[in-house]
Amino acid sequence: MPVLRESAIERKVVHDVYKKWGIQSVKIKAVGARGWPDRLFLIPGNPPRPLFIEFKRKGEEAEPLQKYIHKKIRAAGYTVEVIDNYEDALWVIDIERGLGANVHP
Repeated sequence: MPVLRESAIERKVVHDVYKKWGIQSVKIKAVGARGWPDRLFLIPGNPPRPLFIEFKRKGEEAEPLQKYIHKKIRAAGYTVEVIDNYEDALWVIDIERGLGANVHP
């Protein structure tokens, strides 16, 4: 089975979480500010929860600059995940919705 490009994983996740749960997301294109995660998912609830996701190809890790930016975002109290496959992305989003299982599939 071919390894999916990160953009293909991202597109499928964005489409499916909107279709399944109505969760909107925003592509982050921070001009002049490299290292930001790929997407911000706006998870409704009380309170609403923003979730940043950096999409990677299977087995890839965040670059050093990305890790630095992610650390700063987490220090501000936000959740940042680095995801390299479709299933993990849906699992993390479901957990953030407050309805997911406590055990990863």
